[in-house]
Amino acid sequence: MKRFMPLIFGLTVTLVAAICGQFLSDKLIFNYTDSLPHGFYFVTKTESYKRGDLIVFDIPVHVKQMVIERQYLVEDGQFMKLLVAQSGEFFCNSGPRFVAGSRDLGNIKVADRAGRMLPKNHYCGVLKGEQIGVGIEGDVSFDSRYFGPILASGIKGKARPIFTF
Repeated sequence: MKRFMPLIFGLTVTLVAAICGQFLSDKLIFNYTDSLPHGFYFVTKTESYKRGDLIVFDIPVHVKQMVIERQYLVEDGQFMKLLVAQSGEFFCNSGPRFVAGSRDLGNIKVADRAGRMLPKNHYCGVLKGEQIGVGIEGDVSFDSRYFGPILASGIKGKARPIFTF
């Protein structure tokens, strides 16, 4: 029976997700990427967002084709990252390190785990207007260090973990 426990657990989680998905389709998302803990997150739309919030947003248009081809996300997928810099704050993804606000968030790699070249988007200065920077500390995240700042108006909501593993 012990060897069937992972299968039973997986089926139970899938069933719960399917049921919840029917009622919370645009409010419940599952993260399977390695930049954040895998699991279920509840997304709520709010009027304002601040540095440190875990936000959900669409894949930036200029990297969408690459993200889909490399299977970082599915075609209708959304990114979930920390808001690391807002308008008026320093942001730099030009050089060997990714810096947002006063925080060094890690290396900017040349290639992904499969050896494929990563895009370069050089921006070094103060964010203006609706610009925000998104990312995760460390170097395992495909975030603003590669695609640059995004617009705050593109935020779909704030994510809160429900069940992660």
